[in-house]
Amino acid sequence: MKKISVLCFMYVFFVSDITAQNKPISLEQAIKEKKIEASFTGNKNSSHYLKPLLMQVKNLQAVGQTILIEAGSFFVSNPAPYQDITVLETMTIALKANESNSVPISGACSEATLAAPNEKVNYQAAPAPKPEYVKYAKFINENKFFGTSEAQKGMWAVSNDLDWLIDGSNEKMAGKITYFLGKLKNINVPWLTPDGDFITEEKEFKVLENGKPVMKKHTTTRRNPQPANTILKEEEFDVVKNGERTRIKHYCTREKPSPDSVIIGEKEFDIVEKGKKLKKKYFLTKATPESLGEIIYGQKDYKVKKNGKVYSTYVRLITNQNPEPMCEMWGNGRATVRGKCHLRLAMFDVNGILVREIYNNPEEKAGTHTLEYAYDCDIYTDPVYHFKIIKNDVVTLTAVLKRGK
Repeated sequence: MKKISVLCFMYVFFVSDITAQNKPISLEQAIKEKKIEASFTGNKNSSHYLKPLLMQVKNLQAVGQTILIEAGSFFVSNPAPYQDITVLETMTIALKANESNSVPISGACSEATLAAPNEKVNYQAAPAPKPEYVKYAKFINENKFFGTSEAQKGMWAVSNDLDWLIDGSNEKMAGKITYFLGKLKNINVPWLTPDGDFITEEKEFKVLENGKPVMKKHTTTRRNPQPANTILKEEEFDVVKNGERTRIKHYCTREKPSPDSVIIGEKEFDIVEKGKKLKKKYFLTKATPESLGEIIYGQKDYKVKKNGKVYSTYVRLITNQNPEPMCEMWGNGRATVRGKCHLRLAMFDVNGILVREIYNNPEEKAGTHTLEYAYDCDIYTDPVYHFKIIKNDVVTLTAVLKRGK
């Protein structure tokens, strides 16, 4: 009996010793107690809203240990003109005795106006500038929203006071982040539930349908309180119809309180007609007081790009409808996927800051995929943009697109 008792005691002691070795220790404590050596740089293989940091870590102990990096941990860049990073995902890193490892860290940029990190930028742990950083990071971690453009936009709302009404491809996620940010900023968000769903109710409205007033039930939200064609009243207006002045009765709706063709005056313009300059009188209307025709403002030489080719300089009349030739930039990237993965195509400015996600599929199937992109130079006006294909948070292709001169 004694022999069995001793063996049992030794077995229990052995198990408890293993448990003690594997109890997680915080990153800060492990560094302070010199149980590990750790250095941090920007992660060249990822992006600032996915896994922006790379930790080189060495276990200085002769036993295995587990390092804990909590959501809300903060890292400052050195040199300073680069983005600081807030960790959005709590991570545990198991290290064997004397093991060295390279570990990507999930996080988000906390400096919306600064350049994204690269492998030459060093980082060091520091206290978060405000408690809101930590509150937001823990919320993102609890809901597993890390590694998304929605979470990055929310981080900028906290760190740089940017727009807290979050949008994105995942509406429910965007709604839940918006609701949390509202509470964090002491702003009432009555149109959303804490889970990010729109609060709705059903009401009856008199609406315009096929030109006639009818009663209709409509599900309303705070963002969409009533249908656009809700009838507010009926009025008479002088309007332009078939080029002539006429008087009509019109149902005023929430979207169109009066017809676009309401006459507000008459004026003579230099216009273009069939490629020639001439003078014409026009009725001025409410919606387009000075654009019933191509009004000439001048002429200018341009060099334009069309269907991938740059054409010679030519003279163009500058009008209200065509102030300058439309400029569209386009391209594509091919991604070969061997197995199911998270595939993204994202657009960045020259500093590596996310402009928009163009494609996002968390469960992309195996095969070769062509991801196309195009953008209007009137909206995105920077001279250079980078388009990156990202597989499982790793950048696999970068295309640089330059605006033509």
